[in-house]
Amino acid sequence: MNTKSEYPLYGLILEAILLHKVPQTRFTIFPQLYLHWHEGATSRAGDIPDFGIGRYAEGTPHIKLYGGIEIKSGTPGMELLPPPDQVLTQFGVREKLYFLLSQAEDQAKAAVKQNMLPKFHQSHWLLFVGPYFASVSFGPFDEDELITRATVENDSGDYGVFVRMMKRREVQVDTISLFRIGTDEAVETIEEFLSDTHM
Repeated sequence: MNTKSEYPLYGLILEAILLHKVPQTRFTIFPQLYLHWHEGATSRAGDIPDFGIGRYAEGTPHIKLYGGIEIKSGTPGMELLPPPDQVLTQFGVREKLYFLLSQAEDQAKAAVKQNMLPKFHQSHWLLFVGPYFASVSFGPFDEDELITRATVENDSGDYGVFVRMMKRREVQVDTISLFRIGTDEAVETIEEFLSDTHM
């Protein structure tokens, strides 16, 4: 298992998602979709989910997202594909999940700000560490949360909001459930994710 880069996992994860694309028009996968942080897209600040899940739409914006997928490389302890509950205790896994939660939350906020996700609904993301993943939800976000980034210093963000977000993320990592691609539980969780994200 490649522990240096997440890119070799893209094909595996894409195949797992495509098994659920029945009928073919069910959703569209948007790889590396650039989501501007600021409205009007005059700034280069933005977030890029590994995969956005949604569909093309009439009007502006031309893409409506249902959710996203964010991926990080696996760890050496995953090579023998241990049970998911054992993976959570491995060195480095919780840290990767914490960072994935931060990245995905920023991506969801950027999508809301660009009107690609509905503002008053939850956003759903799959977070992969190697072949293991969690299904998480974010939002709806209040106005203070929408201007506060989790992964980048943001002058307009409120420090109190930032601290609250960090504490919430710690609780999420402590209560997260992992699934391994190729299991019945993983198939059910991906199907539930795709059903929940379909607006």
